[in-house]
Amino acid sequence: MNNINTLDQKLETLSDRYKLAPTKAIADKFKSLGFVVDSYSEVKVRKNSRAGFQKHQVRLSNPNLRSTHDDIKLQLIITNSHDGLSSFRMQLGFFRFVCSNGLVVGETFEKICLRHTGMIIEEIDSAVERIVAQVEKLDNTISKMKTKAVTIKLEMQIRLKQLFRLMNFLLQKSFGIGTKFGRNLSHRLSS
Repeated sequence: MNNINTLDQKLETLSDRYKLAPTKAIADKFKSLGFVVDSYSEVKVRKNSRAGFQKHQVRLSNPNLRSTHDDIKLQLIITNSHDGLSSFRMQLGFFRFVCSNGLVVGETFEKICLRHTGMIIEEIDSAVERIVAQVEKLDNTISKMKTKAVTIKLEMQIRLKQLFRLMNFLLQKSFGIGTKFGRNLSHRLSS
């Protein structure tokens, strides 16, 4: 894991309009709220003068959440750079890295993108509050969903709907006809 401490100053060639959003300070703010750094990565630089200022990504999670288990993990991804080539981004959701260049797939629940201008530090403080509020809300929702018992009636309704969809699909493919009885019956079952 690379050192986050090296990324706390802007590239000297940037104008005074560029406002620094120090990644380490933002990660530290989330750490003080119970998050831990899962990983840190940065892109390779073509010019040595950009080393330490390039686009980088910090992946955080909160192990204290009730919804955090081996099978599911709510994560926060912070993407930033100090060379003026990309904006500051925070994404909250369930993610999986696809390749080493930082490509991520998953479900995003909150996404914040800010330019490195104006009052970015104040905007980031506000964004952190929004993210933390969203984390708590998602944690409660996930916990409720995990404790919800599936009744036999609900299980049968789900299976019958799947069966009727399959029947309609097969009738359509085999004979070129669609039926409404499956949709009507599955609608009555859910009522």
